[in-house]
Amino acid sequence: MATYREHGHALARGVPMDAVMAARAVNRAFEEHNAGVSDKEKLSISLGIGHGKMLKAGDRVYGDQVNQAARLGADVAGSCDVRLTPEAYEGVKRLESLHFRESEEIQLGGLAVKPFELIFA
Repeated sequence: MATYREHGHALARGVPMDAVMAARAVNRAFEEHNAGVSDKEKLSISLGIGHGKMLKAGDRVYGDQVNQAARLGADVAGSCDVRLTPEAYEGVKRLESLHFRESEEIQLGGLAVKPFELIFA
C-alpha cells in the first residue's frame, strides 16, 4: 500500500524502510532547493512514519499508526524533521546506514509514545 494523505500529513507504505528512504529523499530535495533560494522562498516539511495494522477504505487509511504518524509529523517534528513511531523504528533500527535519536515520551491521542527522530548525516 502506498498512500499519501494530503490533509492527514501521513505517508503510509507497506514497509517502514520504504517510508524512511522516501522521507530521506524528500528531505534531500528540500535541502537542495533551499540551498539556492532566499529565506522567504525556502520550503520545509515535517514527516511522521508509523507501521502496523491499518484499514484502507477507498482513498483513506485509518488506524492507530496513521493517527500517531500524522500527529508526529504535524505536532512534534520540527522543520525538515522525520519522526517514527516505535513500531516503525523496530522495522528499520538494524540498518547501519540510518541513525536515530530516541525522543522523550509524549502523549499522542491519549497514548504514551516514545518516538524516534531520523538523524540526517
